[in-house]
Amino acid sequence: MLVGALAPGCSFQPAPPTGPGDGADGRVDAGAGGDGRPDAERADAGVDAAPPCPPTYAQVGVASPGSRYRVLSVTASFRAQHDACLADRPGSTHLVVLETDAEAAEVGGLVGGGEEFYVGAVQRSSGGGVGDGWVWLTGAAVAVAWSAGQPNDEAGVENGDQDVASAYPVDGSLNDVSGDWSYRAACECDGLALDPAAIAAIP
Repeated sequence: MLVGALAPGCSFQPAPPTGPGDGADGRVDAGAGGDGRPDAERADAGVDAAPPCPPTYAQVGVASPGSRYRVLSVTASFRAQHDACLADRPGSTHLVVLETDAEAAEVGGLVGGGEEFYVGAVQRSSGGGVGDGWVWLTGAAVAVAWSAGQPNDEAGVENGDQDVASAYPVDGSLNDVSGDWSYRAACECDGLALDPAAIAAIP
């Protein structure tokens, strides 16, 4: 009789190796309390992970926990500030998109001071009224609060002169301004894709 021969109809499955029992190593737990079955393989944390934000970006408050922010304290035009934010980490960083009034207030507190700062909102179409066509650079409609009497294109008549937005640090409320004016800016790192139509509206 040949030792190790298999009976007809039987198959051989090698036993999985035993391991220290960390619960995610693909082995049978060797210690007490294991269930005798192989664990799932440990996931590779580096696969499909979102790119990390630059170290110059910091979390602010709790209104938008998935975002990190930084302030551009040197004043420049809207286009220049937009380009500066993008350059920090292309595909992850952009001029700040304020999704809620709470986030707007927290970012305003981060910027500080009394002077306005650029945010990532543009008027994609100025064919209607002064309040029509405002979107974030992601393509989402602007839904946070405007400052009293804004947007107004100065005279309350749409003339295409003020087609980007700034925010006041005191509360994060918005104001329509000319993209040629020099302001500080706030950048955001959240990995959101930008809308080509909104980008095309940048003056």
